[in-house]
This record gives sequence, structure tokens and C-alpha cells, in this order.
Amino acid sequence: MSDAAARLRELISHYDRLLMGQDEIVTPERVELARMTAAAGRLLFRHKGWDDSHPVARTLAAADAFVAGPSDDTYSEYVRVATNSYPFGAGDGCFKLPGYDSCEPGSGCTTGAGSLWSIASVIGHETTLIVMS
Repeated sequence: MSDAAARLRELISHYDRLLMGQDEIVTPERVELARMTAAAGRLLFRHKGWDDSHPVARTLAAADAFVAGPSDDTYSEYVRVATNSYPFGAGDGCFKLPGYDSCEPGSGCTTGAGSLWSIASVIGHETTLIVMS
């Protein structure tokens, strides 16, 4: 595993463990994860050459709306829309990192943090880390 892949894996695990321990939906950490996912997702969108009718375009807009106006409603909309662009966004689905047997804390699964791994599988781990910062 490259150094960049290891760093991204640790970041995903960190956010997953942190968010799984929070009862509130709207937290600075959840907003930051949505911001990072949208930043990486925009590069994925351009890399793939998708048009504005692609589900990822709607996911990016919903993530941006949550980041700009964090609320239970904007987060629910982000999750709803992201479900249609699985595995690129924190919607319904399993986002566990390779090597995990279940959706345990740190796996990236339940919080959708593992969607960053799916994006990195397309655009590269180092590139993902750079665009998220």
C-alpha cells in the first residue's frame, strides 16, 4: 500500500470512528467530511467526463448545500441523493474499506466516509488527499 493510500485509509477510519460516536447529525466533523467528499467528487466528475444529468452532479450539489447550510434537512437530502450515485457519496450502501469484515467503527461503512476510497480508486490516493485539503 502506498503512503498516500495508508494516509487516506487512516483519515477515513478516523472520521468514521469519530462520527459513529456522535449522536448529532450536524457536527463540524460531518460538515468537513461532506466538504472533502465534494472536493474529491468534483475531480472525479471532471475525470470521468460526466454531464450535469449524472447522479454524481446532483450529489455534489446536495453536499455543497449541506456544507453551506448544515441542517438535518440538508444532510438528509445529501444522503438521499447520494444513494443514487453509490459508491460516490455518503448515501445508503456499504462503504467499508478493504480488509474489514463488517461495518465496524473505523471501516468507513456506516458514515459513508469510505466513499472517499471509491473516489480515490478512480482519481488516485495522492490526488484525493491533495484535493481534499
